[in-house]
Amino acid sequence: MYKNIGLFLALSFFLFSSCKEATSPYKTQTALGTLCTIQLFDYGKESLYKELFARLDEIENHFSPTIASSEIAHINAASGDFPLIVSEDVFYLLEESLSFAKVSEGLFDPTIGSLVKLWNISDFNPEKESLPTNEEIQKALSLVNYENLDLSPETSSVYLREKGMSLDLGGIAKGWAADEVVRILKKHKVPNAIVNLGGNIYAYGKKENTKPWSVGIKNPFDSQGDPIIKLEVENKSVVTSGLYERFFEVDGIRYHHILDVHTGYPIDNELVSVTIIDDSSMTADAYSTTLFAFGLEKSLSFANKEGIDAILITKDKKVFASDSIKDAVQILDADFVLYK
Repeated sequence: MYKNIGLFLALSFFLFSSCKEATSPYKTQTALGTLCTIQLFDYGKESLYKELFARLDEIENHFSPTIASSEIAHINAASGDFPLIVSEDVFYLLEESLSFAKVSEGLFDPTIGSLVKLWNISDFNPEKESLPTNEEIQKALSLVNYENLDLSPETSSVYLREKGMSLDLGGIAKGWAADEVVRILKKHKVPNAIVNLGGNIYAYGKKENTKPWSVGIKNPFDSQGDPIIKLEVENKSVVTSGLYERFFEVDGIRYHHILDVHTGYPIDNELVSVTIIDDSSMTADAYSTTLFAFGLEKSLSFANKEGIDAILITKDKKVFASDSIKDAVQILDADFVLYK
């Protein structure tokens, strides 16, 4: 009898244990056209990872201009013809994009799609042998104007006024996706996590020892090397726009993926990378592009005026930081100098 009771208890324990969902400290898979890693540590249930990556896939299927069935692709196809009613997600992000376009004096422009397509940003490989012609660039530029993007809150509809205009939200969608991941984590009461969406970092919560996270900023001259700057953050997104991310060379000249909506060519100023630290990854994403386009002097002035945490690195390896963050910047490489 006692043997039977013991067997019953052992079997019950086994059944209970086997029903408990296993956890994994992290999960990596392709989403949003890049490699994404989400670290949930002791809270890494497969069901939660599945929910998070499903949301990322949903966002990509809404916003990717290269997916023919996406809402953005449908809006682009209808440009100059008729407005389209869109989902709450798409309408919200387009509203936010227009806000950043106005603040940036048009340097951040969600209607940059014609230029992005011309430069083939989605397939920026180092083996290209030719550039778009100036005629092609001017034609694409003529279709870039956020003021010709109409949003109707009453009908949740979107209309591109000119035939051939094209939306591309690559400068903001990935940041918003990171915010969506954090929203879901909060819903499930997950206390801490690291979200890395192809370089868009969100350091959520604190470490288990209640200390802030240490986040490194890459060397823009050697992206595979050790970080050159360390920051300690909690509940913050860290987003960097840099020349090293995607580029190709023609006749010894490097052409990168951050395009100037005034010239139609990759931005050429004294900066090689801009990092923004913010509660919102969407805001950090949009401002990293905006400040890069502003250039050093205007970026620092704008960041200080708006209270933006910004770190800027120049071509001569000087590091500048806005007033709100400069005391937290730790330089790890003696080749770089922080100017205060």
